Amino acid sequence: MKVSPDGRWIVYVSDETGRDEVHVTSFPEPGRRWQVSAGGGSEPVWAKDGSELFYRRGQSLTAVAVELSPEFAVGQRSVLFGGEYFAYRYHAQHDVSPGSDRFLMVDMSQTRGGGPAFDVVLNWGQELRQLTRGDAIGAR
Repeated sequence: MKVSPDGRWIVYVSDETGRDEVHVTSFPEPGRRWQVSAGGGSEPVWAKDGSELFYRRGQSLTAVAVELSPEFAVGQRSVLFGGEYFAYRYHAQHDVSPGSDRFLMVDMSQTRGGGPAFDVVLNWGQELRQLTRGDAIGAR
């Protein structure tokens, strides 16, 4: 469950229809419920401004326009992109930037040994300082 940016709504996943679907209800007192996803959905995340919800449907990330006021309303859905991204039914494994134009996801297509591959950058602050001074990294 995640509370909307305005604090009036909660998005959650329920399988009471026989498959996982994304729903929204009022908060803090539950009231009417709206089904946001169509044909299945999981891992919902609010846009930072509350104008959209993003959710997974299989290997696709879907965006749906929503209205938060005066009452909740579901708008048009659109598939943004697909790929082999790490998924977990009970918690979103992705997030969206404040402008809703970039997403952070774990790409499973480049895995080594069956698990996600991560690149860890040490001393990135020093590297950034060198880059902003125009120095070549590792040049001596």
